[in-house]
Amino acid sequence: MEKHPQLSAQQEFEFMMQEHKLLHELYEHLYTILYQLFKYYFGVIAIPLSLFLALTREINSITWDLYNLPVPFVYIVLFLVVIGVIFLAIIMNLRMRMIFYAKSANLTRKYFTDNSLEDDLTKYLKLPITDEEPKHFEGFLHHFPILVFLMAFLNGTLLAIGLLSLTKNLFLTIMFAILLFLIQFDFYVRCTSYKDKATLKKR
Repeated sequence: MEKHPQLSAQQEFEFMMQEHKLLHELYEHLYTILYQLFKYYFGVIAIPLSLFLALTREINSITWDLYNLPVPFVYIVLFLVVIGVIFLAIIMNLRMRMIFYAKSANLTRKYFTDNSLEDDLTKYLKLPITDEEPKHFEGFLHHFPILVFLMAFLNGTLLAIGLLSLTKNLFLTIMFAILLFLIQFDFYVRCTSYKDKATLKKR
């Protein structure tokens, strides 16, 4: 098997510098996409409902009783539930990818601290040098879990609005709405907690 020449110390340093720069750019790119998706999500939810209400507000025959909503409106709401769940799954995946890039950037900083001529380069660093940070599950009071909570709650609420008009059963509607909310939020908590545990197992 052909052996590739080893990198010189200078080439290795330049490679790690480029790697760190690339990881930072990827993180910033995904950060921008993530919060654009949040805005698109709320636009996708609000615009169809607003347009439908604007088109029908002059029609006196339409009943806006929650138990007897117009059938087209009910189908629009249920379609938005599906779209909302898809948006949430994409957003959670993007966030976990961002965490992966942040952890990788931390390890490139660790390379520089391990190979520095300075006795203690870490005293100049404010960001972590371990892949244990940042954690995938950032705590219930962090802004991202709160956004996941709000999206899951809104998807559950839309499901309740649609089902109530179809089933006429308040109890069944509430149960399905709560179930959808719990499935979404629990999926986020379980996935992020699993990834944090997997990181620790590598130690």
